[in-house]
Amino acid sequence: MAYLPQRKLSLIVLTVYLAFTAFLAESFIFRELNHEHDHNGADGCCSICYEIELAQLLLEGLGRIGVVVLAASVIAYAKKQARKPVLIYRAVITPISLKVKCNS
Repeated sequence: MAYLPQRKLSLIVLTVYLAFTAFLAESFIFRELNHEHDHNGADGCCSICYEIELAQLLLEGLGRIGVVVLAASVIAYAKKQARKPVLIYRAVITPISLKVKCNS
């Protein structure tokens, strides 16, 4: 098995965990969406409707987290690219890049 750095491994584990959590929340919503209502419970609210609402809020939160992480990674990439020299090696005109023959 190839060695993965600790940071990369923890990122993979976190990504799998978030995807699994989103999958379970979405599957619960689809499974219980057309349930029989029991609004005669405590305070006249249905516990399944409450759980569906919590699952929807979880998915909205995960979506917001994904947008924030994407924006942060774009900003970090832009900062990293800004530190590089503006002129790349092909844009710099030198006798070597022009293939000037020095000995005639």
